Amino acid sequence: RIAAGDTITTHFLLKYLEEFHATYPDIKIEMANSYSHHMLQMVKEGQSELAFINMPVEEDKELCIIPCKEIQDIFICGAEFNQKQSYSWNDIAKEQLILLEENSSSRHFLNENFAKKRIELKPRIEIAAHELLIRFASIHLGISCVVKEFSQEALVSGKVAEIPLNPPLPKRHIGCAYLKHNTLSLAAQAFLELILDIKK
Repeated sequence: RIAAGDTITTHFLLKYLEEFHATYPDIKIEMANSYSHHMLQMVKEGQSELAFINMPVEEDKELCIIPCKEIQDIFICGAEFNQKQSYSWNDIAKEQLILLEENSSSRHFLNENFAKKRIELKPRIEIAAHELLIRFASIHLGISCVVKEFSQEALVSGKVAEIPLNPPLPKRHIGCAYLKHNTLSLAAQAFLELILDIKK
């Protein structure tokens, strides 16, 4: 039983799920989808063995949370957007922003980092789906904040362009959470080992 959001499932877990199923075709995989903080609660309540979440998250004595993949948040705009050579964090905050909803851990990470510089983000549009962040930026509805590693297709094709933020946002990780004092099933252990071995 695995908990993960749509974006992490699509852009990170899918290839591992495919390989795991090919290796262990008789093992049933159950997937659950929610926000990171809710998925952590699902693990604590025994509704899921593994939760793949956006880090950072608050430390929890009941959970072991290990980083699985480093990611970089960037701002993007439509291909025809008349962008400057460089943007400060204050510059970005003045733009028409398209951001994830407040209750997402990715948005919390963004708000927290801007707050450290005493900058408040007031987005024009708030949405729940990472793919819509890319789509909305591509049709010039504003500037979106996305995960670079999950936006490569749109960046390479030229549908969107990266905004040069100086300095860039700090990097973070996708993490895997599981109960610290419970033994994982053999299936969950095998899936986690598959991810960590490939990561190396």
